Amino acid sequence: MADYKELYRKQRELNKSLQKHVQTLHTSLTSLQNSKDSLTGLYKRDYLYPALEKYLLNLRRYNDKFSVIFIDVDDFKSVNDKHGHLSGDDVLRTLGTVIRASIRTTDIAIRYGGDEFLIIVHASAQSVVNVAQKILRRFSREEFYDAAGDSFNVTLSVSVYQPTAKDTENDILHKADTGLYKAKLSGKQRVVVH
Repeated sequence: MADYKELYRKQRELNKSLQKHVQTLHTSLTSLQNSKDSLTGLYKRDYLYPALEKYLLNLRRYNDKFSVIFIDVDDFKSVNDKHGHLSGDDVLRTLGTVIRASIRTTDIAIRYGGDEFLIIVHASAQSVVNVAQKILRRFSREEFYDAAGDSFNVTLSVSVYQPTAKDTENDILHKADTGLYKAKLSGKQRVVVH
């Protein structure tokens, strides 16, 4: 009889422990879902600074190089104005899909603003340029349709920047944005390394 009581006690302890683990997992999954943008499936902007801080720490401590890709949809306002906001949403949704399909699971893709995206890649700028060009090529092949059934294409301007140990999070964003501005000024639909 004593053996059954002991087994019953151990089973109750295991059940309590299992319930705690299930609750922790549920909380973690909920937190992860809340950190993702519902339209694009990419991380929200508030994920950016903690991620950059971690990468900068590893760069300073271990010389662990990383690069950022900054993407802006060319003339996005005119897409919304001419083809409607639902078509604009389709453009952003598709870009999120293209980005996720073009990067590794260890890379961090973030919706930075309305039509701006930032990707943190654990690699030097030289190899990251290939990733940026792949995104540019894949997205340029996408064809979109508005409510009237008219098709249209959308282009991207892209900047690649490899931070140094002296950079702050704001320096990185400023330099990546400067490269993006150069891509826009030089004709759009291109990758510029800053």
